[in-house]
Amino acid sequence: MNEVLKVGDIVSGTWGYSMTIPEFAVVTRRTAKTVWFKKIRKNRVNMFGNETPILPVVVDDVKERRAKIRNFGDGERFDSGHASMSGWSGNGVYANYLD
Repeated sequence: MNEVLKVGDIVSGTWGYSMTIPEFAVVTRRTAKTVWFKKIRKNRVNMFGNETPILPVVVDDVKERRAKIRNFGDGERFDSGHASMSGWSGNGVYANYLD
């Protein structure tokens, strides 16, 4: 499936070297090559487990960020500065804060 990011879509990604830290954002605008997004709050776990964004969307970041859209054949994604972000599946994203 070649997913196309749209304004209002929730996206997710993970980052971390020895930990797995999920990140969620909402797409606020886009062009053919660029996406703007704002990070949103999440239901955080204590040590490890599945995290989800808080719905309805609560913007955690007043700063709107910009990134280049990339497509590797499985859909559009972008780099948030930490994580490779793609459309959120609606399921919990695994988190592990144990180092």
